[in-house]
Amino acid sequence: MKKDTHNDTTFIDTILLKRGIEAIYPSKEALREVLLAGRKLTMYVGIDPTATVIHVGNAIGLRKLAQFQKLGHKIIFLVGDFTARLGDPSDKEQMRRMLTEEEIKRNVKTYKEQASRILDFDSKVNPAVVKFNSTWLNKLSFGDIIELASHFTVQQMMERDLFQKRLNLISHLFAIQIIKCITSKCSFIISGIFNRMHLVAE
Repeated sequence: MKKDTHNDTTFIDTILLKRGIEAIYPSKEALREVLLAGRKLTMYVGIDPTATVIHVGNAIGLRKLAQFQKLGHKIIFLVGDFTARLGDPSDKEQMRRMLTEEEIKRNVKTYKEQASRILDFDSKVNPAVVKFNSTWLNKLSFGDIIELASHFTVQQMMERDLFQKRLNLISHLFAIQIIKCITSKCSFIISGIFNRMHLVAE
């Protein structure tokens, strides 16, 4: 019988928690301990549908998800349809154009098909699932946002390089980063380092 190397400590240390990884919060050691204990996690990677084609840079996060999926972890392919409507600038120096619902529907039409080249949505044992962040973000009230904002300070924002370089977008960035802290209940998130604030907040 062929040995399943995906459960080896060597695989976890040299590939799963190292290759394509810049940082792990709260720590690499904490995640390693959970994995070695055999605990199954729920994790996602989020992509805003700002174009009809998923950017090649997103393949890094998707491939990392695929590695976890092979280990039996629950995988969510999260479409940021709500944040796409807000013009989330992410790592850009200018605000993105706010998209209409019609544009988002057109862009996202083939997203699952594209992601299926890496993730397995048809597995009978552990299929990846697609979710949209508008499912819960559309339900937010202004009071909910104010309550969430009370957990962060302007100083925390200004300490980040992302905000220092984008002072003209500071209010927009502040609001979007706060909203991003509200996600589907997950134990692990794969994202670009520019989303560090909501990664830490999770």
